[in-house]
Amino acid sequence: MDDLIIAIIDDDVLVRESVQRLVRSMGFRAEQFSSEQEFLASPSLAKYCCIISDVNGATGIATQLHHRLPSIGHDIPIIFMTARLDQSTENMLTGAGVVHVLAKPFQQIEMSQCIAAALQRTHAARNPALPSAG
Repeated sequence: MDDLIIAIIDDDVLVRESVQRLVRSMGFRAEQFSSEQEFLASPSLAKYCCIISDVNGATGIATQLHHRLPSIGHDIPIIFMTARLDQSTENMLTGAGVVHVLAKPFQQIEMSQCIAAALQRTHAARNPALPSAG
């Protein structure tokens, strides 16, 4: 799993470190970013297979990241996490194609399931099925 790197974006260093420990305990590499802008400034966005990002209480910031990535040529699945999850925010994010929205605090199994779904999506995007001969 050395080539699978998960980006963790949160303005709270304690949350970033906690999520990074959890992700590493699952066998993945992880890199931390304090903001979406810091992440987007990364020189090699293509190396990330998944993003775990805090909604930061403002869904505009979250959806900006989600919509900005494809516009710059990257299709990286995002798992959003938030301490204030309401139905309209969850519907808006999942309707926009976000892999999952997790309410803080969450269980390891929930994060594990979200990462598995994100990796399936990444694998499918990076390895499209060959057209069948016919």
